[in-house]
Amino acid sequence: MSEPAVRVPLRKRRWAPAAFTAVLLVVVVGAIVVTVFAQDRAYWGQPVVRGTVTGVVEDWTGPAPDARESKRDRCSHSRYDVVDPAGRQGYVGTCAGLFAVGDTVRIQWHSDAGEPLARTDATEPGDVVPILVVVLVVGALSFGLGPAGHAPAVPGPVTAVLLGADLGTSGLKVVALDETGAVVAEAEAGYDHDRPAPDRAEIDVAVWRTAFDAALGALDLRGAQVRGLGLSGQMHGAVLVDPTGRALRPAILWPDSRATAELARWRSMPAADRAALANPLVPGMTGPMLAWLTVHEPELVEGAAAVLLPKDAFRTALVPGSALVTDRSDASATLLWDVVADDWSAAVPVPPRLLPAVRPSAEVVGTASLPGGEVPVVVGAADTPLALLAAGTRSGLQVNLGTGAQVLRPGWTPAPAEDPVVHGYADADGSWYAMAALRNGGSAWAWVCDVLGFSWPEFFAAAASVPDAGGAVFRPFLTGERGGVAGPEDRAGWDGLGAGTTRAHLARAAVDGVVRAVADAAALLGVADGAPVVLTGGGGRSALVQQLLADALGRPVRHRPLRSASAIGAALLAASAVGLEVAPHRAPGPLVEPRR
Repeated sequence: MSEPAVRVPLRKRRWAPAAFTAVLLVVVVGAIVVTVFAQDRAYWGQPVVRGTVTGVVEDWTGPAPDARESKRDRCSHSRYDVVDPAGRQGYVGTCAGLFAVGDTVRIQWHSDAGEPLARTDATEPGDVVPILVVVLVVGALSFGLGPAGHAPAVPGPVTAVLLGADLGTSGLKVVALDETGAVVAEAEAGYDHDRPAPDRAEIDVAVWRTAFDAALGALDLRGAQVRGLGLSGQMHGAVLVDPTGRALRPAILWPDSRATAELARWRSMPAADRAALANPLVPGMTGPMLAWLTVHEPELVEGAAAVLLPKDAFRTALVPGSALVTDRSDASATLLWDVVADDWSAAVPVPPRLLPAVRPSAEVVGTASLPGGEVPVVVGAADTPLALLAAGTRSGLQVNLGTGAQVLRPGWTPAPAEDPVVHGYADADGSWYAMAALRNGGSAWAWVCDVLGFSWPEFFAAAASVPDAGGAVFRPFLTGERGGVAGPEDRAGWDGLGAGTTRAHLARAAVDGVVRAVADAAALLGVADGAPVVLTGGGGRSALVQQLLADALGRPVRHRPLRSASAIGAALLAASAVGLEVAPHRAPGPLVEPRR
């Protein structure tokens, strides 16, 4: 199995208290600044920039060995905040490890609103060596001639960090928070799950540990003590494990729909027992998956000690010998949880001996051997409630717009519901939230980009270049939905096309379609207080999306640009476990008012 591609750390800080190292750092920064001005933003395999950094490689030309095919799919979305020479905020990126010195790399610059700024090509290191030498010599002379004991002021070293790891469907993110709540380092390792059949979604659990090690290795944590590690994970899914926590087969993931027929067992439950689950019947939940395994792989089920959720199986690999446990936020999203009794249901059609013990999300289960020593590891929680925790949303609505989309209403009160259209789950700190979920959010936009040949910046720029979709209508339900907004058999497509329809109209229709689906999902939650909606996730960065969402909801929208919100929430669990009170830095964007 191949190593996952590592995405370069974000806002990576190097902590070096020694005076000489500080001077050397200033000299190197000076070399980069001179290079940027002299070489018109030259690059050689990694960005050479000045200021702060975010970015995505659009494409590249020139030598491209076979191993670099499917560039867009394998591109590392490394993000660095950056100011270009014209002083405009934007971002630039690279594909870590996917090209070498001498390759010609096309870099797409764009602002947060998606407008293209400029392009430049990679250059050989030799082009800038003379400039580097001059700056290094000047810096060294300055160090030698300066006042004794004097060194340029540098930020104080970070002495302790809290790690949060978010186990996603397509990648694993790790963030490091300092004790003030600032993200001081971040990295991601990507991977793909397997599709052995159209209705299957599986992954070898060893991929998760490999990705974690790769992402952790990309962080620069020199000089910092790791106080704790918190875990966040994709919800639902099923991992059969033996008494040692070793997976007996590949994990079955939430997009899997093989257990559709097993839902009949839930429908035949006594009405009161089924109503106590208070959630829509969906084949991608842990319960139906386990029921399918009991029929089709009975020998494995017989030899299993427990069925775990993805983050729990990953945790047992990190902490060998630890208890086979989960937490309320994941347990409540399995179709095996009695939300009224707040415990496992005794009426569900699966072997009760396989249901793991439930522990608090911030409870320490053991220690993991990480670079730098033994680190306490907490139980962890599901990704959605941890995104709520990171954003600090306690009321109203929050929209998470990523691969899928979730509309969340904190403060839900559990109550029996036989055929609900929205989900009701436990959060990470003892309360509950209601959720209307869409499987197709940013994933539908990614499909449109592939079909129309757009990069992400080009997609949003094209959509914003026309006042409307010109009559075109897009349904985003490529893989069907859970119900409520659309059903499992619904599919995607454009309608209303005419002779005057352009690629820009198709892009605008795609943006409109996802936004409209999110608004329809929000209507299911019945929140009518008019308070601003908190918007998180990569799909919410576009100014066009923010405005269209405000228009569709009829409520103000404020984007909270938290990168890796679930991983930040996991780090907050680790802080709580070791007795630290840490509040993440939350810098909300402008309030976008509806136009009608």
